Amino acid sequence: MTVRLTQLPNRYNDANTHCLTVEITPDAIVKRRNYEIMDRVQLDNAAVFNPRAVYDGRKNLFCKRDIPSGSYTLTFGRKQSKTFQVLIKRVSVISPDDVRKLTRKRTPLDLNDNAMSLNLLQLIVRQAPNMRHNFPADARSFYIAHNAKDLRNGLSAWRGFFQSVRPVMDRLVINVDVSHAAVYTPGRLVDTMLAHLQLRDVRALTDLPNPQLAQLRLFLKGVLVKPTISKMRARPITDLVREAGMQEFDKDNERWTVARHFEQKYNVQVRYPRMVGVRVGRTAIIPAEFLEIVPGQLYRKKIPPACQKDFLQFSTQKPHDRLRDIQNAVSGQVHSFPPVRTVVLTGP
Repeated sequence: MTVRLTQLPNRYNDANTHCLTVEITPDAIVKRRNYEIMDRVQLDNAAVFNPRAVYDGRKNLFCKRDIPSGSYTLTFGRKQSKTFQVLIKRVSVISPDDVRKLTRKRTPLDLNDNAMSLNLLQLIVRQAPNMRHNFPADARSFYIAHNAKDLRNGLSAWRGFFQSVRPVMDRLVINVDVSHAAVYTPGRLVDTMLAHLQLRDVRALTDLPNPQLAQLRLFLKGVLVKPTISKMRARPITDLVREAGMQEFDKDNERWTVARHFEQKYNVQVRYPRMVGVRVGRTAIIPAEFLEIVPGQLYRKKIPPACQKDFLQFSTQKPHDRLRDIQNAVSGQVHSFPPVRTVVLTGP
């Protein structure tokens, strides 16, 4: 299905957009950290980035204001242990006419010249709905938990929407279609551990055989988890730890267990000190019973065979159901497009 834009939103129709490149050193590896870094840069330098620039999570930055080239230094971590250098350089300017050229007859050379204009339009269209549903601003699709299906095995099937701008002769169109993805089932980490290993009793997580521990480690590594007992930000799992509550470390010139630390600092008792826990960062160990999985994390590996049938049933829609979902999305019930003068829906 397509949504036809007969006129660009006014704020992109009457002024230039400045294009800049972003170079982050050292490489942040994951795009999520790139967004955090650029968000901090803009917050710490609000007078420069006003209005705020739009960032694609990689190398491109777009702003309505002519931001000067410059270098910014910032640190992350409780002990300010991680330092990043951000180098921002001016590259080019996109004028309203550059955007209009996308809808005219083009030569092969024009296609290269207009690539940045098209990138800008993709971000304009995608950033609002994506950020509304906690996905990266430049993600091609976003997914929602509404009517999700439990696939068991620690995974769920979510329905979402693909979106992209397509220039055609004399107009721009936004292509919208239904998309489906497997996500890590949000909620208590312990429940997901049990579901993935097909176990029922939480006590079974206290003495896992090595093959099951390796299977669980492969499944959960990199998954964002958030503590339920503190305001600590969500962090990715770097490893699993046996008997997490019994692990020891030095504090106040004596040996402490993780369980004792949580009892003293958070006034909570570790009910299952010998259960598998997780490591976040380099050294921090957190018992699994105090963690929950952050919603909306895509499972990017091959869907397990036991889940494939249910996922296929969920992702197979009758044409009229697919059309209804797209119309509901475009109408604003779950989607959010930039304002346009005229919107025309055409069939799938």
